[in-house]
Amino acid sequence: LGRVSLSIGVASLVPTFDSRFDLLLNAADAALYEAKRGGRNRVHALGYSPAVEPQSALVRNVAPLNNLPQQHTRLIGRVTEVSEITELLEESPLVTLQACGGAGKTRISVAIATELSATFSDGTWFVDLARVTDPALIPGTIGSLFRLEITPGQNAAASLARALAAKNTLVVFDNCEHVLEATAEVATALLETCGGVRILATSREPLGIQI
Repeated sequence: LGRVSLSIGVASLVPTFDSRFDLLLNAADAALYEAKRGGRNRVHALGYSPAVEPQSALVRNVAPLNNLPQQHTRLIGRVTEVSEITELLEESPLVTLQACGGAGKTRISVAIATELSATFSDGTWFVDLARVTDPALIPGTIGSLFRLEITPGQNAAASLARALAAKNTLVVFDNCEHVLEATAEVATALLETCGGVRILATSREPLGIQI
């Protein structure tokens, strides 16, 4: 059917390939050739050891961690804005895109997060706050992206911050104006506790956070 399946042996070589698809395909092709030449139906790589557990390495190198909305059209005429905001994120842990509705804040933020997806080892994550009807659920909503269970309550923001303290990640807070106060509280807790967390927020109103 024109498909090549990689054995666990071939997959175990991924960590030495510097995250390049062409090298993985070349290894698969070579292993398949050797198998056919040796009259085997199973494909394995030289040096394969059953003790190797390649699953996490395969996912990490091939597919960056993110839940970013898929963009089916090109972002035209915003190259300068994307470049400038990306530079700001390198200098500051919080950048807010403030503008009226329909100005393209969400689209620009997704483009920036997509461009930076390989920069953050723990992923780039998109939080659509327009869908959050109860502000108390914001910490849990963010925590679920990292497979964390954050119980709503007075200390939820602090609990989230402690859980993400060692993370290297970018979180996009989209449409903050719907839950401005609660979003500011969560963002403040993250910025005070998590040195590796960057926040890119979009809002019609300022978050009012002093960094």
